[in-house]
Amino acid sequence: MTTIKNWQEYSYYLALHLKNKERPAFRKQFLSLHPNDQLTFIYMLNEHTRKRLYRYITPVEFAEIFVRLAPSEQRMVIEELQPAYVQETIRAMPTDDMVDFLSAFSPLETARYVNLLEVHEAQKVKRMLGYGKHTAGALMTTEYMVAYIGHTVADVLIQVREQGKDAETIYYIYLIDDRELLRGVVSLRDLLLAAPSEVVATIMQDKLISVETNIDQETVLHIVRDYDLLALPVTEQGKLIGIVTIDDVMDVYYEETEEDFGELAGVNGAIDLDIGVVKATKIRLSWLLRLAVISFIPFVLVYLHPEHAYMTALLVPFIASIAGNAGIQALTIATRVKEQHEGALKSLLIRDGLVASILGLSVASIVALLAYSSALPVLPLISCAFLAITASSLLGTLLPYAVKNSSSASSPVIATWSDVLTVAIFSLMLIV
Repeated sequence: MTTIKNWQEYSYYLALHLKNKERPAFRKQFLSLHPNDQLTFIYMLNEHTRKRLYRYITPVEFAEIFVRLAPSEQRMVIEELQPAYVQETIRAMPTDDMVDFLSAFSPLETARYVNLLEVHEAQKVKRMLGYGKHTAGALMTTEYMVAYIGHTVADVLIQVREQGKDAETIYYIYLIDDRELLRGVVSLRDLLLAAPSEVVATIMQDKLISVETNIDQETVLHIVRDYDLLALPVTEQGKLIGIVTIDDVMDVYYEETEEDFGELAGVNGAIDLDIGVVKATKIRLSWLLRLAVISFIPFVLVYLHPEHAYMTALLVPFIASIAGNAGIQALTIATRVKEQHEGALKSLLIRDGLVASILGLSVASIVALLAYSSALPVLPLISCAFLAITASSLLGTLLPYAVKNSSSASSPVIATWSDVLTVAIFSLMLIV
């Protein structure tokens, strides 16, 4: 075991062992590290030193590190390894991690790697690659504990000891009948507390939550969270074919969070550093050009009323900025509430409608003081402030529920429409 305060010294001696070709000493210290720390050390090395490290650890030992690499990093590492080493590394990977790795390749490249596997393993991988991306089928692992409902507790415990080392988790043992239909689940805790001669069917939990292979991964995430599960069974026509474990769900959580963040900012698809300059520019520019069309509306309104340009230049940008921020606040709240609470729109509208009104009155009071001290017309400006902030807040609340494409409910969209609303309301107040 190593501690953070010793890491600098620890990594120094690891590098020294590699440099001096002291294989036994290096292996002893390197393999005592957590795989995440092993990966951190590998990041510190150049290609020549990395290749020496690969020779000092076995493919099975390296597989645990390899699965923690990003897809682009896995591709780079594959180029540095000998073909036989690659073959053994892939074979040592859990099925779900293997599928994640292979899904990043073209069909031709994928077939080349699948052909390295044993027949039964290759069939499992091909079946999982056939499931839709971001579904429970693509997310699941096929390494799990299963037993028949007619078995005794003693029988199942023997099975756990014999097969548990190959399972993703042994905390849940899923129970099937003679037709291989999923009938229930029993925890390892329940097994250990039950009498050895007791039939597992009598202690199993038959109120079981499961999903079909085509269920979206975000739904899987919500089910695991809502029911406090460590693993979720995946079925096809009632037959158990895999499980989704909590570590895979956490990966989904970070992936979905990054996607939501990108959509809120209008940069979805451009966050990943693997994206090149041209593609990132194309993604961001396409959004900016679309928003520029909307932004042209305030320009037209001001152009049609040049006599009010001075007043517009002084306080309208101030109002528009606050209205945009209020709309983004409301959008963020509504997006999160929609994810967590279905059917909460009415309650959210009532609460945030009142909040928006209070915010509008507060800002209108500030605008009134600024307008009065600057000898500007007070009534049009305070009316504009109140209505613009209220309208922008309500727009932010309603937008996630009104559009199917979540990228259309992003912060840049709200900010742009807030500018349009502010100038439009201000122009209307002057006419009235």
